[in-house]
Amino acid sequence: MRREWLSALVACTVLLVGVAFFPLQSKSHDWYPVDCCHGIDCAPVEYTGHTQAVTSGDIPQLIVTTKHGSAVVPQNFPIRESKDHRMHACMRREASGHMRIICIFLPPSN
Repeated sequence: MRREWLSALVACTVLLVGVAFFPLQSKSHDWYPVDCCHGIDCAPVEYTGHTQAVTSGDIPQLIVTTKHGSAVVPQNFPIRESKDHRMHACMRREASGHMRIICIFLPPSN
């Protein structure tokens, strides 16, 4: 009887932890548009940088890094508004192995 009680207690604990964690997982992507994110492509930006100009007339481009990798944000790329006041990027790996930006989210400018 004691072994059955212990098994039931462990099962309930695992279930409660799983239920408590699930809403956090779903909320992290709930505002990303479907055309940008398929549940795995978007993440908060961890680091930013700029490309170096090759010639004096070149304009440096923004480089963003998320948990998925790093990608250059093309000039005049459409910017969307972040819903949590953080920078986010959605990117996918191309056949060439390079990451490509799908969507970029910036905090609203107030």
